[in-house]
Amino acid sequence: MRARIRVFVDSNVVVSALKSSVGAAYALGESDVVERIVSNLSEIEILKTVSRLKLDDKQMEIILKQKFTKVKVENNLPEVVKKFGKYVGDMNDSHVIAGAVISKASYLVTHNLKHFNTEKIKRELDIIVMSPGTFLQYLRSIS
Repeated sequence: MRARIRVFVDSNVVVSALKSSVGAAYALGESDVVERIVSNLSEIEILKTVSRLKLDDKQMEIILKQKFTKVKVENNLPEVVKKFGKYVGDMNDSHVIAGAVISKASYLVTHNLKHFNTEKIKRELDIIVMSPGTFLQYLRSIS
């Protein structure tokens, strides 16, 4: 059996998968070859967004528990920003990079590519940042 690909999934992709059962975000959640990872800080962000959008928070909790591995990012945001802020356009996204690094993910999947310095992340952290659709195309190309 082939090792699963470690992918840190940004909160916007997780919420998209709950909103629609079609599309790349949903397909990523169904893939057998991917280990989907979120952090404790991403989980908080996901649940706040689900509540704000009046989506099914219980269903999201089930999805997170059954389909995602969770890693712990220390809830010291000034330190996280200091260490990972150079990789993002919005300092509030620093915890996403921290989660990807801590999880030893090879990929970061997000709908917000413009928020991340993708070339610097690849060069310095060896993490490839992709949209869900591009990542699914990549998966199809290697299977």
